[in-house]
Amino acid sequence: MKKIFSISTVVLMLLGLAYNGFGQINRTINTKVADALAQVPTKDDAKLNVLMSEVADLKEEGFALIVAKIVPPGTGDDVAARFVVASLAKYVSQFGKEADKRMVGNGLLKAVQGSSDKDVQSFYLTQLYFVATDQSVAALSQFLTDEKLCDAAVKVLLAVATPSAGDAMLKKLEGSQGIAALALAKAVGQMKIEVANPILIKKMGGADAKLQRVILVVVAQIGSKESFAFLTDKAAKAKYIYEPTGIVSSLVTYAGRLGARGDLALCDKTITTLLTNCKEKSELQYRSAALAVKAKYWGIEAMPLLLKEFDNADKAYRAGVMNL
Repeated sequence: MKKIFSISTVVLMLLGLAYNGFGQINRTINTKVADALAQVPTKDDAKLNVLMSEVADLKEEGFALIVAKIVPPGTGDDVAARFVVASLAKYVSQFGKEADKRMVGNGLLKAVQGSSDKDVQSFYLTQLYFVATDQSVAALSQFLTDEKLCDAAVKVLLAVATPSAGDAMLKKLEGSQGIAALALAKAVGQMKIEVANPILIKKMGGADAKLQRVILVVVAQIGSKESFAFLTDKAAKAKYIYEPTGIVSSLVTYAGRLGARGDLALCDKTITTLLTNCKEKSELQYRSAALAVKAKYWGIEAMPLLLKEFDNADKAYRAGVMNL
């Protein structure tokens, strides 16, 4: 009987120690999180780096506890939690911290997908800018058509800058509207995704003046050969003067892009079109810009053309030509 009692006592003691040990581990993580939050905000960079190293050592569990403390604006004090998350995202983005970067990136993706508050989700996406990778693309794609989150999601994908990031934005472009359409159009232009060209031209028809302006700039930035007829037709309809879509400026951009791509024949054709149609005083800014492209890519060979411009009656224009 005593033997049975002794065995039972030992088992209970071991269970108690195990429970206490488990509780101690939890209390340790919670305590470390609380300690970290108590030390921010701080302007001491050296101190902050040490603190971020300690926070990173808390791994997924500790980071999740901090992220969970971020709440919608006006519902609680989460200044410290936001400061730590933002600081950690920048800290782990440094070279040599790839494992911690993946940990933070995965944690933020889980957080943004698990939240229903747009402001909180926007904060998470903003921090993902520093830590997202190609593996983040699929999860981020769902936010590309969200009017409140698309801009932040697009910025993250631009930072990722992989072919799959470009493909994800391209797939959402055609059916996009409003703010999302603007953000996605700008993004494919920045990445110079040439296969986006026909989609952009197609969207031009039902777009408002603001989106039309963006589309024209993006088509010019992409610099596809097929865009020459489209852009010159739009410029002709605008009579080569300023109007809300900025078509003539886009045509100048197009000429510059063609030059950068080495398509000097089409670049020269575009410049000639601009010079032929931009002769009035109100159009001289476009004429001067076209000549600047000519001088950049033809160098000394452009001198005869530039010299002819000194016959222009506009003194300010002549001075501008001298500086090319």
